[in-house]
Amino acid sequence: RYGEYSYDAIVASLRAQRDRVKNAAGAVLQRTGTRLDSRGNVNLANTVPAINQARQELLKPGVIPSTNAADDLDQLIGALGTPQTFTTLKENRTAFREIVDSTDNADRSQLTSRAKSLLQDVYAGMTRDMEDFARANLNPQQFTQWQRANAVYADQARVMTRSKLKNVLDKGDVTPESVKNMLFSQNPSEQRLLYSSLTNEGRANARSAIVSKIINDLNRRASGVSPNSFASELRKYNAQVNAFFRGGERRQLEGLGRVLDATRRAQDASVTTPTGQQLIGGLSITGLYLDPVATLGTAGTVGGLARLYESAPVRSALLRLGSMPPDSSRYAQSVLNAQIAINAAIEKERGQSAEK
Repeated sequence: RYGEYSYDAIVASLRAQRDRVKNAAGAVLQRTGTRLDSRGNVNLANTVPAINQARQELLKPGVIPSTNAADDLDQLIGALGTPQTFTTLKENRTAFREIVDSTDNADRSQLTSRAKSLLQDVYAGMTRDMEDFARANLNPQQFTQWQRANAVYADQARVMTRSKLKNVLDKGDVTPESVKNMLFSQNPSEQRLLYSSLTNEGRANARSAIVSKIINDLNRRASGVSPNSFASELRKYNAQVNAFFRGGERRQLEGLGRVLDATRRAQDASVTTPTGQQLIGGLSITGLYLDPVATLGTAGTVGGLARLYESAPVRSALLRLGSMPPDSSRYAQSVLNAQIAINAAIEKERGQSAEK
């Protein structure tokens, strides 16, 4: 219930990042296509011999013919009978790739059929002709940009068709449970893929969801939050922490662990720190430690926690605390500053929620 909007934001972030990358790469490919179309027709020096060789093999006397594949080649031959600009050859190559991909049934073994292998040779010939034409008619910088855009587009297609992200994006599967399963997968490669596929806003929501789950898990323990239990939970979610908390984010997370522990120890009375200084219990964020959602009231969604955790004052205070040696003379003041920043952020979040 509390996390639905945040998980929805993560999916929106996935879609926004996918569209941003595809649009940027697509713009390069479109400009390149327009430029190359003005340079005349593409020489099919590699495509035609590959077609002839494949058709000869598919209809080889004395061997069971692969008539379906041969018919597919005949369709391509008919299309290529018209002089090909760079764009028309690209479109025909895309259509032919779909034919190649559908040649083998999904339930076949991993061994590629003879027919599919021959069709792949034809596809490779079309690719070489496109590359040769582009190399001959673009300057080195333009050619490199075109290659990179092709690689980005292909990589996005692979990611969005061969990973767990596909179901979420294609089916609009934005239930908290489905996105939570993706976020809390223990497969490091899936975590890295998810991180690279999110915008900064999506990453912030993901980090907040991870922090919220860690704290909620700790609150269910009899011992509550302690330095040891917090470290244990971080190890439990090592794949998520390593993927989403890097550099400053990691120090910020360490600072959060420290301020929560100091709050736990300070909630009943003033507590002496390792340096002999005392923390002021009256400023402790007991509610956040005990129940972060209840503390924020109606603003207590994971999205609200995201804004709290990622707010500039809180982030700055936690970063300083995470970088401060526990035996430093300034450690106690850093804890207090972090508590004050969090309290102020909570009140601001409450006020904004009340206005809505």
